[in-house]
Amino acid sequence: MDSSFQLAQQMAQLDMEQRQALLMIASGAPIATCLDALTEAVGRLAPGTRACVLLANHDRSEMAGGYSSHFPPSFSESVRGLPIGEALIGTCGTAIYAGEPVTCADVENSSQWSPAWRQLCLENGIRACHSHPAQGHGSKPVGSFFLCLGEAREPNAWERRVAEFGALATGIVVERERAAAHLRKELDSLARLQALSAELVGPGQFELLLKKILAAAADISGTDKGNIQIWDPAKRSLRIVVHQGLGKRLVAHFLEDGWDASCGEAARHIQRLVVPDVLELEALRGTVGLEIVVEDDIRAIQCTPLLSRDGRLLGMLNNHYRQPGGPSPDALRYIDLLARQAAELIERHQSESELAKERQHKDEFLAMLAHELRNPLAPMRNMLEVQRRSRGNWQQVMEANEVMERQLQQLVRLVDDLLDVNRINRGKLELRMENVAVEDAVRQAVEMCRPALDARGHQLQLTLPSQPVAVNGDSAV
Repeated sequence: MDSSFQLAQQMAQLDMEQRQALLMIASGAPIATCLDALTEAVGRLAPGTRACVLLANHDRSEMAGGYSSHFPPSFSESVRGLPIGEALIGTCGTAIYAGEPVTCADVENSSQWSPAWRQLCLENGIRACHSHPAQGHGSKPVGSFFLCLGEAREPNAWERRVAEFGALATGIVVERERAAAHLRKELDSLARLQALSAELVGPGQFELLLKKILAAAADISGTDKGNIQIWDPAKRSLRIVVHQGLGKRLVAHFLEDGWDASCGEAARHIQRLVVPDVLELEALRGTVGLEIVVEDDIRAIQCTPLLSRDGRLLGMLNNHYRQPGGPSPDALRYIDLLARQAAELIERHQSESELAKERQHKDEFLAMLAHELRNPLAPMRNMLEVQRRSRGNWQQVMEANEVMERQLQQLVRLVDDLLDVNRINRGKLELRMENVAVEDAVRQAVEMCRPALDARGHQLQLTLPSQPVAVNGDSAV
């Protein structure tokens, strides 16, 4: 058969397989269905070959698994978790690490690869292979398309082209799956934020609501560790109010103040701080703080300040991660929204606490003032009775008038205090200090108590100093 005609037939078949693969991907078929079908298509395009798709995890540090219609599940399971890096564990790992195709023309006699990988290939009848990296977003490899030959030889140009098609389609499938997963996570995160917003509008327990905000921030950013602190402007310190996933020693050590290397630094500059790897904090080596953090299996930390509407520091939302790196940019966007919710909750709680204190001060002040208002009324009523019984005794009338005048002045002063809103807010009466004769003070006290003494038939005998004695005080209090 003419080679050009054969090539035309192959290209037509490749075009058909490409269209079918893209239609399946566009239909939203599961990733396993798409990749298994892709390996079947490669087998049709290059008879005598078999194929397998091996995927990397998100940070391309290790193999995450594989898909194939040609090999048993045990084949891809054997490579799951193997590290991707400079160690030559196989052509696929090297292709992902280097970002370029890798070929092994003779698996059995090659000394380039690890014995475990070579043994795995030979047990599955793979004598030669070609791995083509599958590129994802930003041309970063997301996996490798593994084309396998049953004899020791170099793959021909057509087989390399078929492997390239398989890698291209694999990249599209994986990116579609990751985009769908990202969208699902975005929708879940938005739904969670909406539910939290609805809870925060109504009444609720302060710490319980903070715990829900903290749990949402942890879930969205891929961890289970964190805490929320409240800023004490008087002590200039951060106090932990809620936490999750943290050890007792860490909580006890940082309970009343944060770690200088993370939340303390973020508080000083009032801006977010991400510590990608606490082990890189060379200046803190040997410190108790670093020892406690590492002991709690923490490698990365993010600290987001909680700010009032006028820019004051209210506290800190912190998350801790077991792996270096910290949260993704998408996670930080949601943490910002959760931080805004936490700040509004704290600000509202503080305002309500201040209002409650003011109400308490007013109640205490009014109760005290009500007691003080009763004191002048008793002697005034008693003096009215003295006047009624005086029967023209002008001396008694004049003395009664003096007592009532003094008590009326006291009453006027108390009413003035009652009308002084400032004083009510402070919960205090104003002291007017002056030299007060002890004799006068005692006489006024007796005047106030006289009705009670008379009502009970008590006799009162006073012994006063022979010489005037003055004290510095307020005669009305």
